[in-house]
Amino acid sequence: MIRAQQHRATIVYSNSAHGYTCPWGPVGMTWLSISSDDGGLTWGASATIRVSTTFEPCYANNNVADNLRSFGFINDNVGDYYAALSVAKDQIEVWRSNTQGDTWFTAPVWTIFARPGSGSRFFPFLASDGPSRIALHYYETDTQTDMQVTPMFEGARNAANALWDPPTPAAPSFIIDTASGPCTPGTQECRTLGDYVGMAAKNQKRGVPTYLPAWTAFPPDSPNVVGNERVMAVSATVQ
Repeated sequence: MIRAQQHRATIVYSNSAHGYTCPWGPVGMTWLSISSDDGGLTWGASATIRVSTTFEPCYANNNVADNLRSFGFINDNVGDYYAALSVAKDQIEVWRSNTQGDTWFTAPVWTIFARPGSGSRFFPFLASDGPSRIALHYYETDTQTDMQVTPMFEGARNAANALWDPPTPAAPSFIIDTASGPCTPGTQECRTLGDYVGMAAKNQKRGVPTYLPAWTAFPPDSPNVVGNERVMAVSATVQ
């Protein structure tokens, strides 16, 4: 992922080929950033954001493979960078840089910790509405079957000072549709999960920040065929 601001372009990347056939992992993963100040003609040295030995690319009872969606990356309007990283199967961290990617803080500004059971948290995505005002969107599964998915939303009034609201569901949960179940085809809660996740922020300098998370999941009335993947979107606010 690449962001550009104040004559600088910065890329955040990971050191993995991201080609996994589940079950797989855990594996080692490193996330890094690299920047250019001359329009991409030359690039500086890479800076390490996080090294994880607990990264797992397979979620939801090995029915979802994490290919290219193990992190999110944004900048706020004062130049700070934020990276959301899937450091373990059920753990996401948000890291901050106030040097435009040259260095990153030695500890994350937000962590959703590992929990008992076999649940998953995956596909993090970030958006910003102003200085240190950011939001995180991700998927979370239950700890019993690891198959019931809830799109989650978490907002920060001041991420730099760790002022985050509690995570809340962005939409009702659904069960992942697979050949072996536990879904009942044609039911409302039965959906096929897509790997497209995104979020935008409505810039409201005065008033409540509003974010628009979006994701893909086949609705029950949509045949699971190529070219028929629908986008689901909602509006969420941070008080």
